[in-house]
Amino acid sequence: MNILANEQLKILKKRLSSDELNTDKVHYMRPQDINNFLKSAALAYEDYPLFNYLVGKDSKAEPIKQILRASVKSSKTKIIGISAGENASALALFIKPNYKGTPAFPFLIYGGIKLICKYSLGMVFRLLNYEKYAMHMKEKYSDDNCWYLYSLTVHPDYQHKGLATIALKPMLDFFDTTGQSCYLETNKLCNVPMYEHYGFKLMETGKIPGTDVVHYAMRREPRINSDEEIK
Repeated sequence: MNILANEQLKILKKRLSSDELNTDKVHYMRPQDINNFLKSAALAYEDYPLFNYLVGKDSKAEPIKQILRASVKSSKTKIIGISAGENASALALFIKPNYKGTPAFPFLIYGGIKLICKYSLGMVFRLLNYEKYAMHMKEKYSDDNCWYLYSLTVHPDYQHKGLATIALKPMLDFFDTTGQSCYLETNKLCNVPMYEHYGFKLMETGKIPGTDVVHYAMRREPRINSDEEIK
């Protein structure tokens, strides 16, 4: 990131860490918040196509939470997490530009070894298969000035209440201010129109190798000098 973007990010973190945005119950994720924040995220990902592949059919919250925790803690210095609602009902995880994937050794330390012992080595191979494909797609459609929306989740009991917008808006506004783009992938077709509403465009549709899990790659350009507002 350039110097201006770094300074703007410091200001944004300070705002999110203060009471300034408490009217919308927006919170900046600190290291000590990770476990609590990921509880709702794991519930939102139950029976999600990607995790059905990684964990097994009818995927459950506990192994999903362990995967998310190991991944997030492995990259915590690069991740900006913003939650909205009670108990982090909605959670948006953004990763800084030039992210190349989850580092293997920290992943093992922060829970990967437990995943192997408790579930199977096959889960780790499936994770590697997905990671390789996802990073290949990301590389095609991102650059040195492009953030990565790693995850957006809303607890099942709080969906369709506008919490996703509340969690996304601070960072999307930040991208518009600094002139930065953002990349994401989703594995559900019904999510594509939602992300298009926030300014993302579908770049490519593919499948995770050896599976029927569809992978939608999307990118958002900054809205510069635009009166269009995210709602």
